[in-house]
This record gives sequence, C-alpha cells and structure tokens, in this order.
Amino acid sequence: VAKQKWLELHGIALLPLADGNVGVLSRNSPFILATREQQDLLPTLKHRFVSTSAIAKLARYFANNDFLKAMGIVKFSAQVLAKHIGDVLPRSWKGAKVARWDPDRAPTRPT
Repeated sequence: VAKQKWLELHGIALLPLADGNVGVLSRNSPFILATREQQDLLPTLKHRFVSTSAIAKLARYFANNDFLKAMGIVKFSAQVLAKHIGDVLPRSWKGAKVARWDPDRAPTRPT
C-alpha cells in the first residue's frame, strides 16, 4: 500500500536540492543522496543532489530502499562518481596516459 501511495507523489515538486531548487519526483528522477563531502566531489551536479538538510529531515524515507526505488533516487556510490567524474576533470585529461596538475595554476572549472 505504501508503494502505491508513494507513486502518487510523481510529478510533484517536493524534493529540496543542493542548488536551492525543488526537484520533481518521478521513477526516473536523476536525484542523488550524498553527504556534503561527496557533493563537493561533483560540484557541477548540485542540481541533482538532494540538500543535506532534507536528507536529515527525511532520513526515515531515505533509509527505505523501496521508497528510493519508487522515487528513482540513488545513493552516492563509486558507480555514481565514475559516471560523472568526467564532468569535473579537465577535458585535456581525457585519454591522456599521464595527467599533470598544478593546484596553484588549476582552473576553477574544467577546460
């Protein structure tokens, strides 16, 4: 019964996101549960991360894997990081055998 009720939430903007917007729930929601530190690894995905305050307030729901599946929400994982790491690394590193990085000269955004 609970699963059926959760599906009634699809199409409604209810999910506070890390970028300050509110996400629309659906089975195919591209939303990710992550700690602040995990979110810092992929700063270009703020529009997909659930806000940390919402995670704390809604912990009961986010602890329920059936709820996450029904809402299409995923937990941060190595797979999530691997899928999106290319969005934050410099484009010049793609396919390179060796990547040189100087933190003093690093751009604030990938080039």
